[in-house]
Amino acid sequence: MMQVETSESQFDQIYQSLCKDDRFCFDLRGQFERILKVEQERHRVYNDFAIFLRGLAKEPFQESLSLIELFDELAKDIQEVNLKYMNNHNQDSDKGFISLLKCKIIPSLIDGQKQVEIQKKALAELREKATRLKKLEQKKNDLMMKNDDKLLGIEKQLQEAKREKLEKGQTFNFTYQNYVEDKNDELKGLFKHFFNRLLVISTTGLQNYSVAINKVHTTDEKKEIEFLLGELGIIKKKRR
Repeated sequence: MMQVETSESQFDQIYQSLCKDDRFCFDLRGQFERILKVEQERHRVYNDFAIFLRGLAKEPFQESLSLIELFDELAKDIQEVNLKYMNNHNQDSDKGFISLLKCKIIPSLIDGQKQVEIQKKALAELREKATRLKKLEQKKNDLMMKNDDKLLGIEKQLQEAKREKLEKGQTFNFTYQNYVEDKNDELKGLFKHFFNRLLVISTTGLQNYSVAINKVHTTDEKKEIEFLLGELGIIKKKRR
């Protein structure tokens, strides 16, 4: 824990550290906001793609039940993965990826910047108390050298200033230590939730896209095509 007697260089060091924290929260928030924008667009595009596969994509293939079933399977698998980007699965810790970014990660970084401002304000108040105390100590020394009658009044002010600085210093030490520990825990928590959701999406993608790929490999529409071509007189019509 930082000692109550804090030097000017230590005050500056703490202030610069807080400025870096503020910049970090701002920059990291910007990165997550970019990801959010991309993922929202990604969710919309893949949703449109699934709708297309279930609808318009089937129009040229009405004579091929196999290909229609393939499109339905592909659309279903795409939507299963896409749901992981948006859906909330009953638990706060299991938010959809987009909800996690919008409702948890980005607000937490905004709050992080607010916490920095609170610490800056508390630091400024402590520095003000320390500066006042130094001025009174210097004034006391000057009066002692002059044997001035005002010495008693200054002594009372000095004791009050010492008490105020001590109280403010103890409070700041406690809150700043908690701030440093909490900000690191919060940061690790954000990344944990972020990558957990990516892992859920990746796992869902692996499961569903494996089914989609298998469906592509096992779909056999050749007999249907031969029948269609026979109906059109392109090839000799075969008995079904």
